[in-house]
This record gives sequence, structure tokens and C-alpha cells, in this order.
Amino acid sequence: MADRIEELHERLLTTFKVEAAEHLQLITSNLFALERGTESPTETQELQELMEAAFREVHTLKGAARSVSRTDVEAVCQTAESLLSRATRGQLHLTPALIDQLQDAMNEVSGLLSQAGAPRVDQAAIPQAGAAAGPAVPDPASGGARRGGG
Repeated sequence: MADRIEELHERLLTTFKVEAAEHLQLITSNLFALERGTESPTETQELQELMEAAFREVHTLKGAARSVSRTDVEAVCQTAESLLSRATRGQLHLTPALIDQLQDAMNEVSGLLSQAGAPRVDQAAIPQAGAAAGPAVPDPASGGARRGGG
């Protein structure tokens, strides 16, 4: 019975890795498009849609990682998801530095997925991605700064 459970888990992990690669490709594509948008005048609505699409992909990847007990991937995705959430709500300015940090986080996920053996997370990568958030955007309604979360 334990062999069958292990075999099922391995098949789920294999499927997860294939789907994760697809999500990473879409996330990276959206981040590159966002990066181009910050370099030249682009419709604000278009940037918003790209941020929301990237957020959805990261959120889906995070949930898939959780379902196969890849807490390492889940943790990195949670950080990226939080940053994208704040950016889509206007609580965080979309800057090239922020996009670079999001790309670094996705590179970390890619590296984690390519490793053999037990999953692990580079704890240094998580605070670094969180540090990209920078200062909060002032909330005129409250007269103070807003901090977002995921």
C-alpha cells in the first residue's frame, strides 16, 4: 500500500512540475511585458491587466505547490503574490526594480523545481523579494501609508 501511495505522489509531482513550467513561462512573459511597459508610455489599463494576469498565475502556482507539499515553492510564490497584490491595488509602485525582484523570485522557483532530492527554500531569497516592496503608497483617505498583504 505504501508503494502505491509513493507512486501516486511521484506521478503528482511529475504533473506538478510540467504545469509549474507552464505557469512560470506565462509569469515570465507577463513580467517582461510589464518591464517594457515601465520603460515606455503604455496604457495604464494594459499594465493593470498584465499585473493581474501575473498575480493569477503566481496564485495558481502557489496553490499547486501547496497541494503537492512543495512548501519551498509555495513560500517564494507567496512573497511574489503579495507584491503583485499590492501593485495591482495601487499600494505599491510598479518599478523596474520591483519587476527584477519578481523575476528573481521566479528564477528561484525554477531552480527549486530543477533540484533533485528533498525540497528546500533559499531563505535569503524571500526577504530579498519582500524588500523590493519599498515604501508604501500614501492612502489619502486615512492620511497615512497603506501596507498590503496577500
